[in-house]
Amino acid sequence: MTVHKIKPRRMDFQLVGDVDRDWLANNPFLTHFFTGFAAQFPEGERFMIDAVKHYRNQLDKHSALSDEVSGFIGQEAHHANAHDQLNDFLAAQGAPTAAIDKQTKWAINVIRKIFGPKQQLAMTAGLEHFTSMFGTAVLRHPEIAESVHLKIRPMFVWHAIEEVEHNTVAYDVYQKLDGSYARRITMYLVSTLLLISFILLSQLRLTINDPRALAPSSLWGGLKWMFGFGKNAGYIRRMTPEFLQYFKPSFHPASDEKQVMLETWHSEMASLEENFLFKRTA
Repeated sequence: MTVHKIKPRRMDFQLVGDVDRDWLANNPFLTHFFTGFAAQFPEGERFMIDAVKHYRNQLDKHSALSDEVSGFIGQEAHHANAHDQLNDFLAAQGAPTAAIDKQTKWAINVIRKIFGPKQQLAMTAGLEHFTSMFGTAVLRHPEIAESVHLKIRPMFVWHAIEEVEHNTVAYDVYQKLDGSYARRITMYLVSTLLLISFILLSQLRLTINDPRALAPSSLWGGLKWMFGFGKNAGYIRRMTPEFLQYFKPSFHPASDEKQVMLETWHSEMASLEENFLFKRTA
C-alpha cells in the first residue's frame, strides 16, 4: 500500500466576492460551528508548529521522522496562512473572525506560560488526533464536502486531506522524545476541554452576531447533523470510537483505512494542485 509523502502545498484559493451566508449545509448553526472552529486555526496551527519545532534538533536530521517533521511544518504553515485569508474573507461577510482570532491568541499565550515544552508537544499530539478525526470524517463521507459552498470547498478538502497525511508526525515525535502515557492522556484531556470550550465561546459570539442559528429548524438540523441518526446525520457522534482509541496505551494514529482514503482522494488533490497550487512567476 502506498504511504503518502507529507508534501507542503502552498495554495492560492482566491477567495473573492460573496458567498452564501450559510456556507455549510445551508444551515446557520452548522456554519457558525465550523466558522468558529476554523477561525482558531491560524494561531492554533502556529502553536503546533512551535511545539514540534522546539524538538527538531533532537532528531537525527537524516531520519525519516526528521523529513516528516519538515513536511508537517510546511503543511501547517500553509494552513495557518490560508485560514488567515479565510478569516479575512468571512470577516468581510460580517462574521466576527478577528475577535475569535484575538481570543485564540490570548488563550495560547496563557497556555505557553502555564505548560512547558513537553506538555505543549503532548497537547499538539492530541490536537492533531482531534483535527485528523475531522479530516477523516470529510474523506470518509464525501457528502460533507459537497455541502460546503463552492468557493470554500477546495480549502475545506485540501485541509482535510493534509490533516490525514501528517496525522502521525507530532505523535511520533512525542513518543520518541518523551513517551509518557500519563502526560499524553492528561494533555489530551486538557487540550480537548480547552478546544471544546473555545469552540462553544466562538459559537456564542457568532450566534450573538447572527441569532438565526437559534431558529428551531437551524438548531435541530445542526444538532441532527452532529449527533443524530440516519442519512447525513451524526457525523460528530460517529467520531466517538476514534476519540476513545487515543486512550489505549498501544495507540498509534496510523491506519490502513486512512491510507486507502488518501489513495481514493488522490485525484481530487491532483485537481486542487492543478487549479490552486501557487505558481511563482519570473
